[in-house]
Amino acid sequence: MIRVLKGNKEIRVEDHHKDKYLADGWSVIDDKGKVLEKPVNQKVDAAEFAALQEKYNALEEKYNESEKENDELVKKIQELEKSKK
Repeated sequence: MIRVLKGNKEIRVEDHHKDKYLADGWSVIDDKGKVLEKPVNQKVDAAEFAALQEKYNALEEKYNESEKENDELVKKIQELEKSKK
């Protein structure tokens, strides 16, 4: 028996039905809920993946800049608090 998941519905099915469920949009999962196999209709094409990767990289760079700016501001606040004492 294998576990399959679609949306928030999880069921156990016979192993020989796996391909049918994958074709119908179900994911095969392990006992902890980790996806072992994605459904056939959830594959991402190369162009879409590249676009998503580009967006991710831009957001990651922006996040890193924000973290750096935040660290600098925290240091300034700490310096100001020390100078008040």
